[in-house]
Amino acid sequence: MEISWVLSEDYNDPIVKSEQLKDIGSTWGSWKTWRSWSTDNVLCADNTKAQDLIKRAFHSVCNFYIPQKSYIFLNRPTGVKVFEGDFPDDFTKQEDVIAIQKPSFLQRVMKLQYVQ
Repeated sequence: MEISWVLSEDYNDPIVKSEQLKDIGSTWGSWKTWRSWSTDNVLCADNTKAQDLIKRAFHSVCNFYIPQKSYIFLNRPTGVKVFEGDFPDDFTKQEDVIAIQKPSFLQRVMKLQYVQ
């Protein structure tokens, strides 16, 4: 059974370490979670931030996903992956919503710090 962890940008647990999660399965989250958790799969729905991260070659240290519509706008950056879907600019935590859906092909998705 394949497991994937989806980390909310609000998740903060001083006891759990990134390595412990990765020993169990891959990790998904917003670009905001990468610094704390070194997530394997990183999503960014903001064009300006995505462009900045691509300039820094962020996609060379993780699987970096941007919206399909941004891919063309950002000149089809090599090595960057895309996701479908669109949100209004004022929709909060877009990456968290996408991260919950993206690894849905897996048998088990473990979500950390998601409150409805």
